Amino acid sequence: MHPSAARSAFILPTFALAALLTGCGATGAARTASDLDQANLLAARDAYFAAWTKGPGPFDMAALERVCDNTSTFLSFDAISPSTTIIRGWGAYAGIWSQALAGYTSASLTPDEHLAAFMTGHSAWTASLARVNGTLPDGTVLDVPVHVTLVWQLHGREWRIVHEHVSAPVRR
Repeated sequence: MHPSAARSAFILPTFALAALLTGCGATGAARTASDLDQANLLAARDAYFAAWTKGPGPFDMAALERVCDNTSTFLSFDAISPSTTIIRGWGAYAGIWSQALAGYTSASLTPDEHLAAFMTGHSAWTASLARVNGTLPDGTVLDVPVHVTLVWQLHGREWRIVHEHVSAPVRR
């Protein structure tokens, strides 16, 4: 083999491999699986906050069910229950929150600032500052800044919350 042919046989595959590894193929840079997972994670986080909106009538847990792990392994640290801050299992969580929100004419959990989102493999966590707003039947208004930390697991292509930790007060 001629020396220039040998060089071409080495250089061309090397450049082709480099192009593939950097996403610079003929079709342009493609989104990677981790990019899509990150986008799905942020969309799931946004869906979690949107689910915490209650208008007149009973609170509907269906929107939360779509982003939370609905099994007995779900775990929440929350001060909503008068008897415990540790809520184990989706059934207990849904029961406590459905009952608690029945006492409000309106309620919401609105993000003020998303501080972080980290992914590794099939797990992730997000940290946000948010506001709990609500109105009681007597007109009393609730406005409490809180920390919201969510731990996620990837189930197929969907991120599900396996642990929720909401705490107050927020001190900056």
